[in-house]
This record gives sequence, C-alpha cells and structure tokens, in this order.
Amino acid sequence: MPGSDAFERRRFLQLAALGVLGVAAGCSNDNPIVRPPGSPTPTGTGTASSPPRVLAWKQISAKGPAARKDHTLTANDSGTIAFLFGGRRGGAALADLWALDRSSNSWARIGDAGPAPRFGHSATFIDGHLVVFGGQGNGATFFDDSWAFDPVHGRWTKLGPAGKVPAARYGAGGCRIGSSLTVTHGFTTTGRFDDTWALATKWTDVSPPKAARPFRRCLHRTAYLPGLARMLLFGGQTDGTPFLGDTWLYDPNGPTWTEVKRPGPTPRNLYALGATDKNAYLFGGATAAGPSNEIWKFNVTAWKRLQTPGKGPGPRSGAEGAVVAGPSMLVFGGTDGKTELADLWELELPA
Repeated sequence: MPGSDAFERRRFLQLAALGVLGVAAGCSNDNPIVRPPGSPTPTGTGTASSPPRVLAWKQISAKGPAARKDHTLTANDSGTIAFLFGGRRGGAALADLWALDRSSNSWARIGDAGPAPRFGHSATFIDGHLVVFGGQGNGATFFDDSWAFDPVHGRWTKLGPAGKVPAARYGAGGCRIGSSLTVTHGFTTTGRFDDTWALATKWTDVSPPKAARPFRRCLHRTAYLPGLARMLLFGGQTDGTPFLGDTWLYDPNGPTWTEVKRPGPTPRNLYALGATDKNAYLFGGATAAGPSNEIWKFNVTAWKRLQTPGKGPGPRSGAEGAVVAGPSMLVFGGTDGKTELADLWELELPA
C-alpha cells in the first residue's frame, strides 16, 4: 500500500527505541554525549542465566545492505539492534545506514541525511545514540568530524565538541569506554598516528607518553573488555610492514599501554573483532598468505585459536563484527580479495 515502506521504518525505529529505553529518552538533544570520560562500565551482551552454548556459525538470510567492505557494525546497549553504516564498494564510499532487528533478523534502511560517504571510520553506541567519527571519503578526503544518530527520531546530528579535535584519519581503532568513544592510531596521506583520544562533551587527548605507546599504525581494530577494564589492540599495518601481529592492552585509568608478549594470531589487518565481558573474538583479516577465516579468542592475557563444527564464512578481510545479545558476534560483508561480499553470519559464543 502507499507509504508502507515509511510505515515499516517508523515501526522499526519504535522497536529500536524499546531497545534503548532508559538511556535514549534523556539524550535526544543535539549533543547526546553528556558525560565525561570516567570509570569503564559493562555493556549488555547476555545474562548470567544464559544456558551453556557451543561455539558455532550459522548464516542469516536477510535482504539488506549491498555488498561492501570497511564499514562499521555496532550493537545497541541491549544487543537487540545492530547498526551498519558506510563502507565502500567498487572503490566508491557509501553513506547508507541500516539496522538489523535481532528479534526477526530483518534489515531496515533508516536515517535522514547525515555524514558524507566514508569508510574506515570509527563507531560505537553511547547514551542511546550511534556515534561516528572520521574515516575516508572518495579520493584523498579524510574526515575529523563526529556525528550522532538518534534511532528514536531517525535523525543524524553533527556534533560540535569544544576545543581541539583529533587529526582527520582513516583506519583507526575505535570503541566505547565508559561513556566515551575512544579512538586510537590511524592514517592519512601525511602518515600514521600513535595518539589516543576520547570523545564525551569534548575531545580529550588521553595518550600516554610517546615512549610508552604502540608504534604508529592503521587498519587494526580495538575492543573494550569491561571485566578486565582494558581495551585490546591487535596488529594492523605500519610503514614498511603490511601485517602486524603484536597485542596491546590500554588502561584508561592510567592511561597506559602494556604489550602482551605471548603468541597469538599470525600478523594481519582488517579483521573483525568483538568482545564480551572478559573475552575478545577475532575473525578473519588480511594476512601475507591472503584473506583468512580463522577464529581466535583472547582471554585475559593469552590468545587461543578456536575451531567450529560445520560450515562458516569464507576467508575475508574488511569485514566488521558486533557482539549482540545471546551472546553472539555478527559478521557482515568484507572482501575475499576479488569482490565485496554481502553475507551475514552469526557466531554463537559460549555464555
């Protein structure tokens, strides 16, 4: 019937509002990031009463976003909605926003005019809003802007934090710590970075002294583990070395970086990464041998390669992962080295 698509989008936004009830209601203004960096707090990825589950893949058949790589995939606080934004396909940057309703595993395209097309940006979910920073557009355009999407009203807002902002960058690691989007390292045509910044009501440089930082890099991921009160950084790429294999933990209360000098995944970049309370799960990535479909688990101080029964996603890089209720990690798209992909997979995680 006429207007049915608009009706379904409104209905979906109502469902999204239910998923963030209690935090979105007080944050529907033009600057939703209302608390300064503070003590880290856990996010909802399941409950203590969840039944034991076996690590396993299953493919989700749902018509939605076009094939792409270098996008972001971000879960809301309750893990009931996953938001996919941007990326690139065939060399062209994208600016579409999609939301996956986990109750039905159905996609809906949402949002009005917002950030310019981009890929390699950072995103997280804070105070009922999807928050996006930076990335690269078409050509050699790099962004230092930050945006918030309000799923209750379906509206993007460009943020205007006071004071100094991080340099424009692509391929940085970004995740939520407490009530801040924390962004670290990254790249532009002028070189790579080794600084760390946190966005609350303003940007704050939270970098440790230069001698105590992971060296300059890009194309890595980061994930915050609430049970450890640490942010995990693995691998990436630096000058003259396309695939790195080092592991670092960031303590926001220092702030300090500490290298974990134990064996881990083979060097790689552009993998998918997600975290529960004390465990991080890494999937795929680009390696010297080509795209990978390995799964690795980081627990406290050590990595372990995991095996799953049955069929899983094929090798790929440029994919993105998000931990949702279950807990499960969703992985969408990426590239197998020849073409961009549009498949959606769920990795069921042990509770």
